[in-house]
Amino acid sequence: MNRKLLGLLLAIAAVALPFANRIIPQPTPDPQPVIEIPTSIESPIKKGFADSKQDAGYWAGLLYGMARTIELDAKHPQGARLKTMLDVAALRDWVVACPPFKIAKGDVIGQTIGPELAKLGSSDEPLDSEDRRSKVVTIFNMTANALERVAK
Repeated sequence: MNRKLLGLLLAIAAVALPFANRIIPQPTPDPQPVIEIPTSIESPIKKGFADSKQDAGYWAGLLYGMARTIELDAKHPQGARLKTMLDVAALRDWVVACPPFKIAKGDVIGQTIGPELAKLGSSDEPLDSEDRRSKVVTIFNMTANALERVAK
């Protein structure tokens, strides 16, 4: 193939490529699952973060990260390192202290999820009994999802 023919084919492709999406049907993505958030979590989050969407986004990321950490810790090859609700509290304190700057509205988060976590236990209750681990992960995911909705 000579250079002129190759150049002509590339020019035609460059002009035709933007119209290819109209000709070739694209698969539609599956709809995201709707997470139902109890009003005991959603209403304080909406009210507390109404004026600071950026902080809501920061907290959403932190809580999603904590949820993934707690969830995946159960599958650790040497056994779970987070064994009690006290370990979850220690992880929470460590994660909150890690960002390079103070994130506002921590009191709103504490007042929102504190009572929910207290229902599951607050001291040496084992995480892996009574399905506590998945309930803790669910609370963090619901709160993070509510924060994400506020941040948009």
